[in-house]
Amino acid sequence: MFYYPNNIYWPLVRLEGVIEGDEGSLAQQMADFIEESDERYPFADTYVLRGPNSNTYVQWVLDQFPRSNLKLGWNSFGKEFKT
Repeated sequence: MFYYPNNIYWPLVRLEGVIEGDEGSLAQQMADFIEESDERYPFADTYVLRGPNSNTYVQWVLDQFPRSNLKLGWNSFGKEFKT
């Protein structure tokens, strides 16, 4: 558990990219993949701060779609965790 006083916030948070589109688009393919990922994701039952964690999952999804050109930020704990 982490304690953050009310006067501390994340000043460097920003949107890194957007994927959108209609049927058959990369966005639709990614959405379908995510909906079916509970059967494929190798760490579905494991969670650790440094990985595997939620950032590990997002990086795993992004690795399946390199043409999206989306990348997690440098400070995304767990993104470097590999299978």
